[in-house]
Amino acid sequence: MVLRPDPPVRDHFDEQELSRLTASIREHGILVPLMVRRRGDQFEVVDGDRRLAAAWQAGCREVPVMVYDLDDRQTHIQRMLANLDRHDPDPVSEAKYIAKVIHAGTFDIETFAAKLGRSLDWVEGRLTIAEMPPYMQAALAE
Repeated sequence: MVLRPDPPVRDHFDEQELSRLTASIREHGILVPLMVRRRGDQFEVVDGDRRLAAAWQAGCREVPVMVYDLDDRQTHIQRMLANLDRHDPDPVSEAKYIAKVIHAGTFDIETFAAKLGRSLDWVEGRLTIAEMPPYMQAALAE
């Protein structure tokens, strides 16, 4: 069984984009395997959460995966790096994820910034976004 990331990087998926991906998976299958890690007797998605959601919607019972031996710290880095490379990054989802990682004590701000190849100001900016009231986050996400 493949589990969604915990915590997820994205709070939600754009429904129109997810529908397009679902249609593509129905027609062509999953072209890029999901990156997963073992979590007990199951697997947890490191990269490919949207592909997994679309595959479920497409009725797929199996998905191609690549299994990596990653600890929690490596998993957080891989998730963020994979999502930073996207053309449609959601700064609010990124901010919430970064805040969860930092507040959990997995990394300090300086180390996480260095691991992501981002400036300290960039990470601190994301933490500021995570602390904004929901109405401001909603406006920023638009």
